[in-house]
Amino acid sequence: MWLVLSSPDDGGAAVMAQRLRRHGLNPLIHAATEELGCARWVYQAGTGGETSQVTLHDGRVLDSSGLRGVLNRLVAVPATALVQVAKADRDYASHELTALYTSWLFSLTCPVINRPTGAGLCGHWPDRSEWLRQAFAAGLPAASYRLKATESPWSGWIPPANGAGQRVETVILLDGAVADGQPPADLVPGCVRLAKRCGNRLVGLQFVVDASTSWRFMDATPMPDLAAAGDGLTDALAAALGGS
Repeated sequence: MWLVLSSPDDGGAAVMAQRLRRHGLNPLIHAATEELGCARWVYQAGTGGETSQVTLHDGRVLDSSGLRGVLNRLVAVPATALVQVAKADRDYASHELTALYTSWLFSLTCPVINRPTGAGLCGHWPDRSEWLRQAFAAGLPAASYRLKATESPWSGWIPPANGAGQRVETVILLDGAVADGQPPADLVPGCVRLAKRCGNRLVGLQFVVDASTSWRFMDATPMPDLAAAGDGLTDALAAALGGS
């Protein structure tokens, strides 16, 4: 059994789940965060290792012993999991559930793309200023960035990519190799270095491309748009998840 985890509005995950099924990854369950929030959990740890059984509301069981691969697109604890928790305790409950999801995904012995980190349930997801710092360290040309003291690091200014002759190009890497997109050959080593630096098995890099075809790194995410990707990414994901 294979598993895709995502929020209900993650259309790209739904598209990829269907593509992976057609690729031969069957049975494959696509479970939303709300389903995890309403699930019944049995999680045991001991000298023999860790085992888990997560029973979804419709009776389907995610048994750790039967999972062959997981594509993780979890972003946050679902609100439905906190409805019956007193408002004063919801932050605490959210942190506890985040710890549960993190421990669960790390306990699985099958391939998991992407495992949680301290900077995100779906992998390393720092603010834009940190992505730009890492891109610069990886040797990638970067777009200008300006941040006021009153602004969030997530909203730092970058030249809009809707000017004359400008466009945004996305490059998706899986396990340190370009799986979707066509960056200039001289940027590929920098893209690979950045992917390795962030530690995410799956990462999407966004570039502003101007009229002179000059590429400048703009942002990155462990949640690239899977629906817009081509068959090459599906093939790569199927192989990385242990498919035939």
